[in-house]
Amino acid sequence: MQAKCAISLSRHSLSLYSSAAAASSSEASTSSSVAQPMLTLERAILGSAGNDTELASCGLFAGEVFPDLPIATTWEGLRKAVLGSFRTGDVRPGHDAEERAVCAMKVSTVGVNLRSMREVEHRVRSCASHDHFGDVTAREDGRAPQQQAGALLFVSGTHPVRSLPGVKSLLHTSIDALKLASELRAKGDIPEATQLWCVANPNTERDASLLEAKIAAGATVVLTQPPLDFEAFEAWMGDARARGLTSKARVLCGAPMLSSPANVAFWIALADCGSCVAARQLLADFQAGTTSGDKASALAFVRRYNEAAVARALSTPGVAGLHVMPLTGPARRLALEFAWEGRFGAVPTQT
Repeated sequence: MQAKCAISLSRHSLSLYSSAAAASSSEASTSSSVAQPMLTLERAILGSAGNDTELASCGLFAGEVFPDLPIATTWEGLRKAVLGSFRTGDVRPGHDAEERAVCAMKVSTVGVNLRSMREVEHRVRSCASHDHFGDVTAREDGRAPQQQAGALLFVSGTHPVRSLPGVKSLLHTSIDALKLASELRAKGDIPEATQLWCVANPNTERDASLLEAKIAAGATVVLTQPPLDFEAFEAWMGDARARGLTSKARVLCGAPMLSSPANVAFWIALADCGSCVAARQLLADFQAGTTSGDKASALAFVRRYNEAAVARALSTPGVAGLHVMPLTGPARRLALEFAWEGRFGAVPTQT
């Protein structure tokens, strides 16, 4: 059955696998060019995403990243949210989850979306300030005070209105938010130790000029979208190195632990890679590799792909670690297996 999976691989995928052949051995972690990779984890906050506490508790991750969801990420979602607000009188993201890191630094996302800079400032202060809820031991709803974020991750956001022609030029960006946070930190309005992080999308950003502007605005850690086009990712990293950016900020490559064709399609949409030939080929590979045999062969295909992807990311010069983003149950189970096998380049500290 494994032979069938191998036969279905495209030239693009075969190149990926052969460039990370060490990943298929028990010493996969030694193939990394990073002495001690920095690892962060994207936390699940919606009930439908399942429980990721076991993965967060393994002691492997330096930071746990919590999203800042817009009211919707699609026009259909926006329509439903607005209609729902007529009934409830409230338009908010579809969750009310308490963001609490398990055993690492809490990283709170600050999504600009359609916010004014005053609203962005409120979000920054509420996440980073020591005394957001005042000098109290409990909130009115009986829950403990909000956990302070050690780092803030700034993103422009995925609100559907931002996709309208000409609108982006009228809205604030993550660079504006980074500059604001840097000023607040310099004035002592948020703790001096608060780290400022940013994101990048090497699949679509053909050079690192945008990253350069974000680092100039104060970012010291960069989380990238998953390299759905590895050649584009490596070219982008080469430009980042040439600009001296990897010595100014740590670049963590996104590792979504792709688990199915549907999961691949989700990431293609999220990373705006619908027109990317390599990303479309990756989707075709997953469709062939997970449907041409039985369940065991499909799982073997998924594991081999992710072994190779993780090893290739860690061996890319300038990459300082991984941002692990397993958003499905199978992806989290595979991530946990990789963690205990040392495939992320480090060994868990919790038993």
